[in-house]
Amino acid sequence: MFEPMSCSCSECISGCYRRPGWMTPAEARALIDAGHSDKLMLECWLPTGYEGEEVQLLAVAVRGSESGIATFDPCGCCTFLSSGERCEIYELRPLECALSVACDDERTTEAYLPQLVVEVYEAWQSDDSQALVDEWKEAHDVEGEAPAGSLIDAFECGIRQLLEGSRI
Repeated sequence: MFEPMSCSCSECISGCYRRPGWMTPAEARALIDAGHSDKLMLECWLPTGYEGEEVQLLAVAVRGSESGIATFDPCGCCTFLSSGERCEIYELRPLECALSVACDDERTTEAYLPQLVVEVYEAWQSDDSQALVDEWKEAHDVEGEAPAGSLIDAFECGIRQLLEGSRI
């Protein structure tokens, strides 16, 4: 796995407009403890081709989905991207944001991202992680579960928005 890295080129910032990065349960807890609970959303997914169960997890919200349930295909701008194109939670940014750098071909390979997704997925499977989801749902009066998505949905979302030149 790569070490965290920072880049503020337009190619890297464009990722923040397409979809927020995935985070671990510990990162979700840190954001909640820092007072950002209302900028998370409930999501559900299973990495494509992975043998296992769908898992409910907390994710950085796409703008407009704060304190709610993600759509099946949660594409859109990260709620923490400021109008000046800076990350408002840079020191607490999710694992994927810290490790992925769009302008570095090594970090965007098809072998790298699925490995990261599986690691995050597995971290959300524990009883403690699901208790964190339940605690967040209760605090925000969220009922039900998020529709299941997969890694391929995220890739298709990013590719579709890239082709459309979308910035929200």
